[in-house]
Amino acid sequence: MSKFWTVFICLFTLISCGVKKNSRSESDLGTAYIEASLSSRTCNEEQREKIEGRIIALEEYLSRLSISSNMITKFDKSSESGNSSLISPLILSEKSMTGELDELEEFRDSNQELTLSTNDYQLYSQRIKKLRINFDRWSFHQCHLTSLIDNSAQELNDFIELEASFCTEDCFVKERLSKTLTAEEKREKTVNICSLFQRRNYCKVHYDIATIFDGEDEFIKENLKSAKDFFQKNIFGMSEGPLNIECQKNEKYEITIPIYSDQASAEVINAISQYWKRDDIELKFINSVDGVRVVNISSGPSRVAINELQTIYLNSNVVGMERVKTIAHEFGHSLGFKDCYVEYYDSRSQELIYYELERDEGNLMCSLEYGHKIPDKYLDKIISQYCH
Repeated sequence: MSKFWTVFICLFTLISCGVKKNSRSESDLGTAYIEASLSSRTCNEEQREKIEGRIIALEEYLSRLSISSNMITKFDKSSESGNSSLISPLILSEKSMTGELDELEEFRDSNQELTLSTNDYQLYSQRIKKLRINFDRWSFHQCHLTSLIDNSAQELNDFIELEASFCTEDCFVKERLSKTLTAEEKREKTVNICSLFQRRNYCKVHYDIATIFDGEDEFIKENLKSAKDFFQKNIFGMSEGPLNIECQKNEKYEITIPIYSDQASAEVINAISQYWKRDDIELKFINSVDGVRVVNISSGPSRVAINELQTIYLNSNVVGMERVKTIAHEFGHSLGFKDCYVEYYDSRSQELIYYELERDEGNLMCSLEYGHKIPDKYLDKIISQYCH
C-alpha cells in the first residue's frame, strides 16, 4: 500500500471516528472498571485472611527472637536489589506476597534456635515489616480498586517510561526506569499521553502518519514536552487546601497553622515543626475546631479524608519516627499537595503497581521510608499562596 493511501485511510478514520478525551476510550475504561470490581470481591475472602494469618505468625516469631553477636550470619537475602538510581516498581499481588512469605517461613522453619546474629535479625525484621506494609496497602486497595482507575497514574507511568528513552537533560524523573519499550508499547503509551490533551483517535492517526514519514520520535518528544508541564503541576503543584492559614512577613515569614486541640495535638505540632521548616520561616500554631487533627485507625494505610483533608487517619500500628514522618507527610495533603509516587491497578495482570518519584532526593511527600525532608519547592509554594 502506498504512503498516499495509508495517509488517506488514517485521515478518513480521524474524521469519521471521534473518541472522548482523557486517555482511555469508554470501552477500555468500562472494561477496567468491570475487571477491578470483580477483583475487589476478594477483599474479604478467606485467602486474604490466610495471608494475614501467616504474617501475624511471622511477627510473633520475630517477637520471640533474641540477638547474639556470636552467631554466624545465615540470612543474607535483602529485599533491596539492583541499582538505586533505577526506578524499580513494586508489584503487589497475592502471588508476590505469598512468594515472599514462603521465603521468610522457610528460613524460620530451618532455624531451630530462637537466636539470630545482629545482621540476620535486622534483615529478617526489615523484610517482615515491609511485607506487613505491602499487605496493608494491597488489602486496602483490593476493596477500592476502582478508585485507582479514576486518577491519571497510568498515564504518568506511561510518560515516565517514554521519557526514560528520549530525555537527555532537565528530565522530569532523574532516576531511570529499568525497562526497554517495544515499538507497539511506544505507540500505546504515546497515544495515552497525547489523549490527555487531544481526542484519542486524533492521537492514533497522527502517530501513524508520523510513523509513515519517519517522524514518530519527534511526535513522541512533542507530547512528552506538553505532558511534562501537565504532570509538573499535577504532581508537585499545590491546590487550595481547607486550612485557614495566615502569614505575616517580618524578619521571617510567620506562618500560623490551625490545629485541632485534643490529646494528639502535641504530636501533630511536633511532626509539622520537624519537617515543614526553613531558616526564613517561623511556624506558629493556633487552636481551631477546623484545624489539623489525627484520628487513629486499627487497619489500612494512613491517609487523609477525601472530603475533609484536615483529618489525618493514622494507623495505630505506626510508631516511633515512622509515626512522626507519616503525620508530616499527611499534613502535606492537608495543605493541598499530592503524593509524588505512582500507584495504579493494572487490570490485565491484576497487580497493584507502585513506585516512588524523587526517592533518592529524600522527598517525604514521595517516600516515607526514604524521605527525610520537605523540598524547598513545596515551602516556596506555601509562601506564594499565603504570604503575598
